[in-house]
Amino acid sequence: MKKVLLVVVVVFCTCHVVFAQETGKNEVKLNLLSTAAFLYPEVTYERLLARDMGLGVSTAISLKGSSYYIFQLTPYFRGYFGKNPHANFFIEANMALTGIRSAKQQRHVADFGVGVAAGWRYLSSSGLVGEVYMGGGRTIDDRFYPRFGVSIGKRF
Repeated sequence: MKKVLLVVVVVFCTCHVVFAQETGKNEVKLNLLSTAAFLYPEVTYERLLARDMGLGVSTAISLKGSSYYIFQLTPYFRGYFGKNPHANFFIEANMALTGIRSAKQQRHVADFGVGVAAGWRYLSSSGLVGEVYMGGGRTIDDRFYPRFGVSIGKRF
């Protein structure tokens, strides 16, 4: 399951990169915090719709067999605030499809939820992107899912 999900995400991101017609509207990022601290790498693709808004999708897969969270697929919408185009505060509305190991039911469970996050993004003149964000949401089964990170990436 993990390999199939990873392949789907890689193909999705590759197609967007190959078929992107405008430069400077696409970003690919890696969440360093979740990767280093929890062995839960999160890769994000974001398409900027305008100077002050963007749509994206994040996917994360656990590399630890004993982890509570198995995977998380999170599409989101962001609104950016501020006059400086290189440093922006943002608010995010997201949805999540999560896969967890349920101790109660002794099996893997998929769940869907909605949430919010807020953060700050910095863009260098060479197109490097850095961001810090924090938030979370609730699933249908009333479970909390986290949304936090320190990410770096590239705008192209």
